[in-house]
Formats: sequence, structure tokens, C-alpha cells
Amino acid sequence: MAFPLMPDVKGQAPTIVVSTLAAHLRPDAFLAHRLPESVSLAFQYHSRLGPLLIHLSNNIDSRLDLAEAARIVHMERTAFSKFFRRATGITYREFLRIIRISKAAGLLLSCDASITEVALSVGYADPSLFGKHFRSLTGFRPNQYRHRSPNHMVAA
Repeated sequence: MAFPLMPDVKGQAPTIVVSTLAAHLRPDAFLAHRLPESVSLAFQYHSRLGPLLIHLSNNIDSRLDLAEAARIVHMERTAFSKFFRRATGITYREFLRIIRISKAAGLLLSCDASITEVALSVGYADPSLFGKHFRSLTGFRPNQYRHRSPNHMVAA
């Protein structure tokens, strides 16, 4: 359970952060339920998380480990890990996985890039691990997910 959240100094939610988080989850509504509501609230009220989300958005295809995330928010790795878990209700690793798979879901439905290309574009160096994580979050293998959409056009 997340601890009570405090508004930032100005009392306003950083709207760029909230809209960026929403943009990652928009491609597929059923992935959005994987993130507890406390995640959205944490990003609204903890202004130090804003730069992290912006960094994740701009660098989703690169390695984004816990130490790097802690550096971005100016915290020690262990302190950041505890802070993130308490503020959001999930671990940083879980959050990153959900964001990456959500982005991949949108790409699978909107382009004809190969599964490997999609995996690489969202930061997975191992397509097998990508497939495993994708299936655990969506219930579909990436190829099944792509072809379940009636709007998907196969390249000739």
C-alpha cells in the first residue's frame, strides 16, 4: 500500500508528467489497469519523479536501470527504490516493464516492424524475454496480439 501523498510545493500536479504517463498507456486500455492508481498520483504529487518520466519517455530504448533512475532524481539507489515502491505501490522494475510493454503494444498495432525490431525499440535486447514479459502482461504472444486487431494490415 502506498503512503499518503503530499502535493508539491506549488500544490499543482506537473501536467506534462501526467500527460506523458497517460500517453504511454493510451495504446491499449487493458494494459492501463496493470498500473495502480497510486502510480499516477505519485507522479502528480512527487515533483522529483517528473524528470524520471521524461527521461524514460525520451530513452525507452536504452538501459534504464535502478541506479540510473536514482541518479536522475538525485537519490541513492536504495533510498530511491524504497521511495518509489512506497509512493507508487509497485517496484521501479515493474513500472518500467509495464511502460515498455505498453509502448510495444502500441507499436505492434500501428506499424509492421518485426517483433524483434519492436522489442529493440522499447529497450529489450533479448526478444525471448520481451515475448515472455509481453505475454505475462497482455495474455498474448506479440504476434497474436498484433493480429487480433482488425485494423492491422500485413505488408505485402
